[in-house]
Parts: sequence; C-alpha cells; structure tokens
Amino acid sequence: ISETYRPRITTVDRAKAEAGYKSCDILFRLMRGEEVPRFTKLKSTVKYRASCGCKDNEEIFTVGHQHIIESMLTKNYMRRNIQMMHKQLVQCSGWEEYIQELEKHVPELNCSAVYIMMNRQEYLRPHTEKTDVQEDFDDMMSVLFAWEEGELVEYPDLLDVRQLVPDKGKDEKPHSYLIFPIHFQEEEIGYCVIRDSFSMVDNQSLFDWSHSINMSMAIMIERLSLKQANAVLDALSSEDIMTGVYNRIGITRYAERILQKDRLERKDTLI
Repeated sequence: ISETYRPRITTVDRAKAEAGYKSCDILFRLMRGEEVPRFTKLKSTVKYRASCGCKDNEEIFTVGHQHIIESMLTKNYMRRNIQMMHKQLVQCSGWEEYIQELEKHVPELNCSAVYIMMNRQEYLRPHTEKTDVQEDFDDMMSVLFAWEEGELVEYPDLLDVRQLVPDKGKDEKPHSYLIFPIHFQEEEIGYCVIRDSFSMVDNQSLFDWSHSINMSMAIMIERLSLKQANAVLDALSSEDIMTGVYNRIGITRYAERILQKDRLERKDTLI
C-alpha cells in the first residue's frame, strides 16, 4: 500500500507471509503433541523509499495494479465507516435521533439521494398491540428518511409503493437505483433506495451497508416496543384498574416526590 503514494513511503516489511507459515507450523506441532517455544520472533526489514530522501529504484506500478490497491483501500475505508455507523445507530433511542445519525453517514455513499420507506404498522408498532409477522409491503408506506442532494427532505404524505420513491418535481435525468429490502428474518420492515451510487458497486460495500441498516432498524423497533410495554406494565403496577387512582405502589413512587418537594418548600399538601 505504501508503494502507491507519491513519493513512495518508507516503511517496514513485517514478514506477514513468514508469520503465516510459522503459525501453521506451530499449530501442527501442537497437534502432534510436540513442545513449541512460547515466543517466536520474526525479522522485520526496513523498506527505504523516496519519502526519507533515499533513492527509489523500484519499478513504478502499472495502472492496473495501482487501481486494485486503491480499490482495496477504498473498500477498507468504507467498511470501517459502516462499522462506526452501525455502532452509533444501534444506540439511538428514537426515530428522530436515528435519522439525524444516519444523515451524518449518507454522504460517504457518494450518491445523489437515499430513501428509506417503512411499513406503517412497523412505524406504529411501539404504540399498538401488533403481534403478527408482516411478510409483505403495505400499499402505502411512510417515508422515514429522505436525503436528496446533500439535504434532508420531509415527505409527510404516504407513498404509493408503485411510485418506488417520492418525487417533488419531474426529473428527466437518467438515474441508477440500488434497491434492497429491510427485514428481520421473515418480517418485512420496509425498503431502501440509493440513487446514483456507482462507488458502492465498485467497492462491493452495498451488502455491508444494507446489513447495518437492517439490523439497526430491527433493534430500534424492538427497543421501542419494549419501552412501550414497560410503560404499560408500569401503569398497571401503580394504578387501580377500575378507577385509575394510584395504589400503594403509585403513592410511594409518585406522591412521595411531591410530598418531599412541599416539605422543603414548607407547603401544606393533601393527597
């Protein structure tokens, strides 16, 4: 990799191939019950190049060879960014935070637009008692995320799936679209459309990116569902079902805070 820079960078050859051979040799010896040394030292070699003022006599890479290495570097860069994006998305506590976090990473796709459409039942599930698995798309879907030409765009109206993506105006330009479903196991959550991102095809990062979106959205839905269920259980444990009046647990949990506040302010309180 260091050979692709201009000037070429002086570096150290860490003898990775030799490390692989010796690792296999140690493994086979252990399998045969032989004694092996606790540590194995490898000899590293300094590769002097033009960056330190040394004479560089190595042949210049061919264009094809250099393109392969640059593609590999781009792929590794995208993979690290996707891993960071996934780590941050799964920590979001709500859809607004999820959208804001996703907006930070979309420009890395080098595309003109990204849309995420979501089944309405999936979007509303935290506030319903939905239990059945949805194995297809709604005819009309919510536009959870829309990013066009570097800016977030809101589409409050439902989208007819036959239209595929929302469109504020008529765009006569030709476009390419990458489309993948968002699902968890057999349950359909929605689908994502990425417009004009040729780099994702070149560096083969589409699978990693789509997998991150799939898993993070599934985790978000389960988290919101659990939060709603906990709120219901909390209300049931602290209120009388018939009258809605706080029971002993509710008085201890909520009224005590009011009493303590009024004590500090020397107010009379009747509960």
